[in-house]
Amino acid sequence: ARKVYTHINNTNPVLMPDSPERAEIAAAGWQIAQDGQEYQL
Repeated sequence: ARKVYTHINNTNPVLMPDSPERAEIAAAGWQIAQDGQEYQL
């Protein structure tokens, strides 16, 4: 199963590609949702 982090405030450092926060989320097996990304349930 895919885990996608979707609830992101525009000031959240996970939006910066090289941030340690984003690396931590990726290391935990999560993906960061991109603007306009759609999911079919």
